[in-house]
Amino acid sequence: MNAIEIQFQFGREFRTAKLESENYLTFEFLLRLIQQTFSTCKHPFTSFIYVDDDGDRVTVSSELEMGPLREFYFRMCQEQLSSKPILKLQPIVNRNHANLTIDTISSSPDDQNNQERKKYAYMEANVEHILSSGKMLSLDMLEIIGTGNSGV
Repeated sequence: MNAIEIQFQFGREFRTAKLESENYLTFEFLLRLIQQTFSTCKHPFTSFIYVDDDGDRVTVSSELEMGPLREFYFRMCQEQLSSKPILKLQPIVNRNHANLTIDTISSSPDDQNNQERKKYAYMEANVEHILSSGKMLSLDMLEIIGTGNSGV
């Protein structure tokens, strides 16, 4: 059984840790290792991201999604026979640990529904105005939270 070296990137910080055996390459063990590595983080870690062979960022949030990560890692091991590869992961925290949601369905009478629609239309137009002006000086990029066809 070989140990696995893992490099975690959390924001701008990089830390390394080791799994003592390939048998421990499970979702639960990795989350525990992340929690131990970043023990001062006050939010719980819920998942992590790795970059696959194609350069795609893949999120793993359960044991069911570990199969492709294991295949990716063992493929890297076969390709790099002279040295053990370092598995690079980006932990993700659940900042909404209270599972708060926004209720977007209004249960008010029809006249209030009309007012609500106008208010949301104004807010949507205001957001479009802010974004189109290019003046977003008050926003700070902390970390990438996702990517898609339209952007990052």
